[in-house]
Amino acid sequence: MKDRRKIAWLIIGCLIIVSIMVGSYRNITSEKQNNSLWGNLSVDNTLSEKVIEGEGTNKVAVIRINGVITDSSSDPSSYLYDSQGTTSESVIKQLNMAEKDENVEAVILQIDSPGGSVVAGDTLLSALEKFRSSGKRLVAVMRETAASAGYMVALPAEKIFANKATQTGSIGVIMQLADYQSLYDKIGVKPIVIKSGQMKDIGNPGRDMTSEERDVLQSMIDESYNDFVAAVSKWRKLEESRVRELADGRIYTGRQAKELNLIDDFGNQQDAINYIKGELGVDALTIIEYQAGPLGGIISSLFERISIGGELQNLIKKQGINNKLMYLWVL
Repeated sequence: MKDRRKIAWLIIGCLIIVSIMVGSYRNITSEKQNNSLWGNLSVDNTLSEKVIEGEGTNKVAVIRINGVITDSSSDPSSYLYDSQGTTSESVIKQLNMAEKDENVEAVILQIDSPGGSVVAGDTLLSALEKFRSSGKRLVAVMRETAASAGYMVALPAEKIFANKATQTGSIGVIMQLADYQSLYDKIGVKPIVIKSGQMKDIGNPGRDMTSEERDVLQSMIDESYNDFVAAVSKWRKLEESRVRELADGRIYTGRQAKELNLIDDFGNQQDAINYIKGELGVDALTIIEYQAGPLGGIISSLFERISIGGELQNLIKKQGINNKLMYLWVL
């Protein structure tokens, strides 16, 4: 067990070093605009286009939203919470490329996510609403899971496909806090907090939460919940009262979601492609996706493929959602 922990901390140390190197590299490249090796390399500021299948001038871009959705790569949980997490930054960058390319007629969102942070969900929802207003088509395909924020980001799509067994819904907001008071008592630790105001250490795990503090946090939860309900009501054309009946946080199967008008049809990516062909009146489409530049791809792969010991990984997962408002289906 000790050896596993040492290996895990060694891996984390290496990741920190790589992050510092990447940060330093970015600073260097911003200062050196010449023909040197540094000036020609790219980390992840540029994306290239990769053809998946098909042919023809008309293109459809596939954008994948996998794992927990975070606001940016600066959030440690974007790499460590889930091996294939997605940042709102990366999705928005791809949406911008698709919007600027006059040959891209549509975007297919491939979603396999239990949700993510409220900030990330709201940011992506706004970006997808903007893309939809550009006049280009937007279709969503739910895979194994498209819950909470994973469901929210599908809302602006003109058509939502899912498998009959897809796990979706979980419309709601959660914040998880810990209470370590009993543990502190057992080990003889007494936290001391010096603060400027009554609510400054709200959520402090070393003491009981007061009713006033609970009310403050609940009001924050309610604000985000109301935003989520309003978005579902707007895009699914359901009365808010009906959405609130459905939005108690529960998960739905794809079959149940279709009956409740939370999705449109059963299908996969090929069904989405066929739908877009029919809407555009074309027989052929080139299906593309966007990928990071060479060095950015290597670094991303490094982060995505590292496997951290189970005990430490569970700790990171819990810490990744503590003290945050989350549109997340928590198992």
